[in-house]
Amino acid sequence: MVRTGGARRLNVRARAWCSFALLLALVPLVSACPGAVEISPPPNVLLVTIDTLRADHVGVYGYDAAHTPHLDSLAARGVLFENAMASVPITLPSHASLMTGQHPPRHGVRHNGLHRLSDESNTLAEVLADGGYHTGAVVGAVVLAGETGLWQGFAHYDDAGSRLATDESGFLERPAIELSNRALALLRELTEPFFLWVHYYDPHEDWRAPAEWSKRFVGRPYDAEIAYTDAQLGRVLRALESDGRLGRTLVVLTSDHGESLGEHGDRTHSYGLHETTLHVPLVLAGPGIPAGKRVVDVVSLVDLAPTLLTLTGMKPLADASLRASAASRTLRAGGRSG
Repeated sequence: MVRTGGARRLNVRARAWCSFALLLALVPLVSACPGAVEISPPPNVLLVTIDTLRADHVGVYGYDAAHTPHLDSLAARGVLFENAMASVPITLPSHASLMTGQHPPRHGVRHNGLHRLSDESNTLAEVLADGGYHTGAVVGAVVLAGETGLWQGFAHYDDAGSRLATDESGFLERPAIELSNRALALLRELTEPFFLWVHYYDPHEDWRAPAEWSKRFVGRPYDAEIAYTDAQLGRVLRALESDGRLGRTLVVLTSDHGESLGEHGDRTHSYGLHETTLHVPLVLAGPGIPAGKRVVDVVSLVDLAPTLLTLTGMKPLADASLRASAASRTLRAGGRSG
């Protein structure tokens, strides 16, 4: 339905305290220079979330066996955050955190299918829409259907409704090629400045990449799905480049969580708070963003919405857990490069 209107072992607790200390240390800097990195005129924003993508299975994060040329190229012309952490290893709660700048205890969404984002929540899309952005979303799984509350602020919310395909595991999803097709169609409708969110679900189990990719990654079905999704991401980026809008678009790529792949006695995700399920890629590229920079500071996905609102010159999110975001402060201060 289209709606209108192996990994490094790190101590997660230690990293959380490190992130908290970093936030406290940099608050005075934010207060002293508001809007220091605001981009003018406000850029378009393309937010891409690739479900279940752990950072250490991406080429630019050091995985030599990966085939992620478009993601790697995006990082080369922007900023890569080496230590970005999801707030929770579950799809809906993590996306709710990303869109609200709040952790699950604040926004109240703790699991897929059991909770929805309150209509009173203030989201990234709502703030951008109020600021004059034309907004649209294309999501690849029923766990992010409009009924979850994530539609708030989107004039177009394409969740495909009953046309979603059912796989053996019971998940409702549609493949990356369809997501890119729908995203390209929506891009033709959105006028500038636009905010488009595209959510790819393919790296989520079950892994059944098209034959072209499965044959290239025999015995590595997870990597095959990632490579396939990267290729479909490339179609969207090429379309923006061909019509001249890529240079005016802030592209953000991340994931909602990783995947255990058998480590820590866990085959998938949801219940283990380990590096494998929380460490996700985070790349920002576009106008006003330095090229080829790697930041080693620990940041969280709850930092992302406040950062994007800073970069676009919009008002801050109401009640964001990390309103003065670590990622925004890192960009302003120059960060610590790896």
